[in-house]
Amino acid sequence: MLRFGHMALPGPLKRFFCSIANATTVLLNPTERVITIKNATNEDKKMHFPLAWLRDNCPCPVCYSASSELRNLKMMDFCPRVNAVSVQMSEQSESMTVSWDDGHSSSYRLEWLRAVAFGADTAGRQRPPLTRNRPVLWCDASKATAPIWQPKKVRFEHIMKSDAELLLTLLELEERGLVLIEDCGVDSEVVKNICKRLSFPRTTHYGETFEMRAEAKPRNLGYTSDRLDFHTDLPYMHEQPGVQALLCQVQASGPGGDSLFADGFSAAEHIRRSRPDLFRLLTTVPVRFRDRGQLADRRFDLVATHATIELDCQPDGEWCYRRVHFSNQQRDLLQAWPLADVQLIYDALKAFNDVIEGRDISSDSSKVQLQVKLRSGEMALFDNSRLLHSRTGFSGERQLAGAYLLWDEVLSRRRTLESQLQIGRQD
Repeated sequence: MLRFGHMALPGPLKRFFCSIANATTVLLNPTERVITIKNATNEDKKMHFPLAWLRDNCPCPVCYSASSELRNLKMMDFCPRVNAVSVQMSEQSESMTVSWDDGHSSSYRLEWLRAVAFGADTAGRQRPPLTRNRPVLWCDASKATAPIWQPKKVRFEHIMKSDAELLLTLLELEERGLVLIEDCGVDSEVVKNICKRLSFPRTTHYGETFEMRAEAKPRNLGYTSDRLDFHTDLPYMHEQPGVQALLCQVQASGPGGDSLFADGFSAAEHIRRSRPDLFRLLTTVPVRFRDRGQLADRRFDLVATHATIELDCQPDGEWCYRRVHFSNQQRDLLQAWPLADVQLIYDALKAFNDVIEGRDISSDSSKVQLQVKLRSGEMALFDNSRLLHSRTGFSGERQLAGAYLLWDEVLSRRRTLESQLQIGRQD
C-alpha cells in the first residue's frame, strides 16, 4: 500500500495531494510504471517520470557524483523493474521523495524535474538539446526566391580575443558550414593558433598542419596547379575530420586559383526531391575510398567505406543530413556493389556531381556553389563533412597552409562557451 501522510488510496492509480495552495497532484500508475505530476488548475501541464528512469537518475551522493557530473550507480546494481513503495511531495512542493522496494530513497527537486520531464511532445518523449544545431541550407528548394547566401567574415584578432565573437563564429560554422577569417597574416603558426583556439588540431598522415603548393612530382592532386574536382577531404578515413582550416599564404597573381565551395546538403536535398530513387542509392550504397603513398620516411595505405550521403536522427526523432563523402579521385576501383546495381550507382554519383558542378539544369547552382579568391592572409574555415571544395587552375606561385579538427571537439567548445557566456539555445 502506498502512503502519503495519513492518506492512502487502493487500486491501480494512486493519487497524492501535496498542498491546496500549490494545487499540485502526484499520480502513481503501477501498471504503466510512471509517476505523473500535474497542476490541478491546468490539466494540460503534466510531467511524466518512468520509475526505472527515476531510480536510474537518483541524485543522491551514493548514486551520482556531483564533482564529475556522472552516474555512480552501476548497471550490475540497478534493477529496471524496481517499484515505488511511497511517494511524497514536500510541504512547499519544492521536492518529491520516492522510497523504493530495494530499500533506497531518492529526493528530486521540482525545478530539476520540470527541466527533465517526459511529455514534451505527443510521443511523451523528453526534449534533450540537439547533439548539434540543425544545418541551414544554402539553397532551400522550397524557397525559389531566397537570396544567395554569403559567408560571414570575421577578423582574426576578434576571434582570438573575444569569446563572444568566437561563439558566433562557431555557430555560423555549425549552421552554414563556412566562415572567412580576415587579417590572419601568412605565418603557418596562425593555422595552429586558430585550431587551438577552437579546440585541437587533428594530426593525420600529413602531420598536425600541412602546406600545399604546386610540385613537379605531386604526392596529391592538391599539390598541382590544375583545376580540382569537387571533393571532401580524407574520405578514406573512418574518423574523417569534420572541420578544415585553409590559410592562403601566397595567392596566384594572375587569373585562377579561386576556391570553390558547394553545399553538399543542399545538393542532397535537391536529389531527394527530384530523384528519390537515386537519393536512396546515395544514402544506402557503401562506397569504398582508398589513398596510399609515401610522405617523408613513412608509407601510408588508408581505406574506409561510407555512404555518399549520411543521415542522422536527432533526439527529437527528426532526421537531418550528417555527412557527405565524395571524391572521384579517391574512390577505389574495388567496390562491393551488386552487378545489377552498378549502372544505377554510377548514375546516382553522376547526378549528385552534376548538381554540385551546376550542370543539372533543374537546379539553381548559383545557390549551391560559392566562388571566392582568397587573399594572402585570409583563411577559410569550413565543414569538411558537409561542403565539397574545389579550385580553379592557375599558373605561377600559390601556397596554402591547412589543418583539420574534429567536430566533437569543436562542438564541445561551442557548448562550453554558451555555458560560460550563459547563452541558452532554443532547439
